[in-house]
Amino acid sequence: MPTLKQKYQRIKKDPALGLFQSVQEMEKQISDLIKQAVLELKEKIAEEVEKKTKQIDPTMETMVRNILKGIKGEKGEIGVVGPQGVKGDKGDSIRGEQGPQGLPGVSGAMGERGLSGKDGKNGYDGKTPVLGIDYFTKQEKENMTNDILERIKLKPILDELKKIKDEIANLKRAGQFGARTIHRGGIDFQDPALLGTGDGATLTFTLPSTPYSSTSLIQLSVGGGSEFETDDWTRSDKTITFLTAPELGAKIRSPQYRKA
Repeated sequence: MPTLKQKYQRIKKDPALGLFQSVQEMEKQISDLIKQAVLELKEKIAEEVEKKTKQIDPTMETMVRNILKGIKGEKGEIGVVGPQGVKGDKGDSIRGEQGPQGLPGVSGAMGERGLSGKDGKNGYDGKTPVLGIDYFTKQEKENMTNDILERIKLKPILDELKKIKDEIANLKRAGQFGARTIHRGGIDFQDPALLGTGDGATLTFTLPSTPYSSTSLIQLSVGGGSEFETDDWTRSDKTITFLTAPELGAKIRSPQYRKA
């Protein structure tokens, strides 16, 4: 992927082609991010459906227990306590021999079979998709897209790219780049200008007009070389402030840019 300066150089050589390629790269990155977000949301929905399905069995078991509890007969009253018997004489302390093991008791009768539980609900046929589960509604897709753009802070970038594309379209319609001022549809372009000559100490220079936006002017020519905004200088309205003063005799020039 080209660096930021390489992109600026590409825009300098061919503004229309360079900006068009930059827009294409941004659109591909946004598309990949949206696809990833949609996949993650579908996985979360699948997990919720599985959890709700597992909750069906415990619910049915509780219903069966309540039904069986209602069929059981009522408990009888407690009988009267009988009188305590007469205490017998104390026996000899000699332990007798262990008697033979008794015969096993007779098994009790088998209880009646309980009632059958209710039939479960029919499952899905596995073919018919469910709206909002197997695929997203139009409103859900729109909400997810806006949420993704808000999270990754791309909306300001997309707005700025739209301005750049509009500028490219206007430049193509104008059909010229060397005129002093282009007037097409209310858009004005400033002609390249000499801002001054470096003396090795002066940091600030003044533009002939205020640029239209932060992307309208991104580089200056200093002594025949290119210096870029943020890396080499900053701008406030028409005032350019260099981080390092241009060398003695270096010509500072601004390229053609769109005026505010």
